[in-house]
Amino acid sequence: MNSPRKLKVGFVGLALIGCTSICAATTDDHLVPLLDYVPRHAGAPGVYDRLCREKLFVTPGLVRFLEQPGIPRETEIAVSMYRDIKKQNGMRGGYWLTVTEPSVSLWKFARHVDGQAPIDTRVNTPGVRIGRKDAPIAETTAVAVHEVWLAMLKRTKSLEGNYSIPLEGSTETFWVTTSTGKTLVGQTPRIELPKSSATNSVVEIAHFLTNYCIDPPAQRAAKALAIEAAASSLQKRLMRN
Repeated sequence: MNSPRKLKVGFVGLALIGCTSICAATTDDHLVPLLDYVPRHAGAPGVYDRLCREKLFVTPGLVRFLEQPGIPRETEIAVSMYRDIKKQNGMRGGYWLTVTEPSVSLWKFARHVDGQAPIDTRVNTPGVRIGRKDAPIAETTAVAVHEVWLAMLKRTKSLEGNYSIPLEGSTETFWVTTSTGKTLVGQTPRIELPKSSATNSVVEIAHFLTNYCIDPPAQRAAKALAIEAAASSLQKRLMRN
């Protein structure tokens, strides 16, 4: 997508690739089901997705975001928002963010898996270190993020146009847990969308969350306000459409 993010949780990184991938401008401004792209049950793509979740999802997740870059030298990054009222040094409400990132791309270890291999194929990852940052987040910010994730993911549907979907380029995936415990999931469509689109806006909020967690604590209050403002703005736009 078009929004920049800061890389590396405890490692020295490169810049973010610029856009998910390019096909044609479209009005399909919404997230899409995971199955729109590649089989999630077999072969290297499915094993890679499982490996990312296995290595990077280290906490519960009311809200999750996973960015898988399309350039092998780049690394994946994940952010999870969850509630733990017993965790020390938290804020009112007990909400936390955790950002995780591997020292090298996990695709390196999954890309040679046989095309018919089941998703639970074991993959060794020698030398990989997982960087982790944790930060408490205000209840008002957490609620705003949860609500906008929920609104975006409820709109998830397949693309209506006939597009040639490339497999290169980054992939952003979103998860949210509803009040009934159901998990909704969707991905960004691999088509070019305006920078002001709802899809680009929710990716930008995810990047804000990542940077909130990584940046110095003294900057977090201002960043939390910016996150709330962005979430509120997007929520209003979604309600109008």
